Amino acid sequence: MTILIIATAILELLAGAMLFFIPEKNPDFKEAPSSTLSWGKMYGAAALSAGTFAVLTYLSMDPEVIRVFLQTFMVFHVLVGIAAFLGYKKGDFSGPAVAIGHALFAVATIYFYTTTL
Repeated sequence: MTILIIATAILELLAGAMLFFIPEKNPDFKEAPSSTLSWGKMYGAAALSAGTFAVLTYLSMDPEVIRVFLQTFMVFHVLVGIAAFLGYKKGDFSGPAVAIGHALFAVATIYFYTTTL
């Protein structure tokens, strides 16, 4: 589970930083209107916040904090995975990588939530 928490922290902080600070570098945003870049920055802020929560969870490793982390990220990864998949099916994203990544993290989070708590 520690690896899941660390991986979540790293990936969310990296994705969040990219989307918040340089959303125009995202290949899916190449010809996007400025409103899309603003939405990207908002998602980046959310991802940075999520990554910060993962770092704080890792630093404490308190069972109650881990429980809340797992509950929060179950919801986060399931919903973002669904949204990313729907966006991919609609042609908004060039590939399904984001949807697959969040789906894998959702499965791992659900696994640890159901087997360790």
